[in-house]
Amino acid sequence: MPMLKDDTKLYRQLLESSSMPLWILDEETLCVLDANAAALGLYGYSRDEMIGMSATGLRPIEEVERFRKYVAQKIIHGDAGHWTHKRKDGNTFLVNIRYHAIEYNSRNARFVIVVPVNNVAANS
Repeated sequence: MPMLKDDTKLYRQLLESSSMPLWILDEETLCVLDANAAALGLYGYSRDEMIGMSATGLRPIEEVERFRKYVAQKIIHGDAGHWTHKRKDGNTFLVNIRYHAIEYNSRNARFVIVVPVNNVAANS
């Protein structure tokens, strides 16, 4: 399935209207390009803190290499499976990640859907 055309306005509307945690990841830099209120609430960051943050900072150090290897495969869409993510306060929680390749503000990106597993933090 090909990457979707750049329709930044549509992706912004999806972010703003969804109660699911969503964010957009820059494929090259692995930085967060945009995130919705649900994602900000889940991770505990302000918009200014999360936008531009490396996605590696949203994971415990022991998951960073696995993440980098996964991203290097350049799979354009799918279910990335279960991952441990990290909140601003350091607490971790389990998520299932789904994503799709898009263009966002003329950048190759991934539209990321974050589904907390059992809605329970792993070490809170």
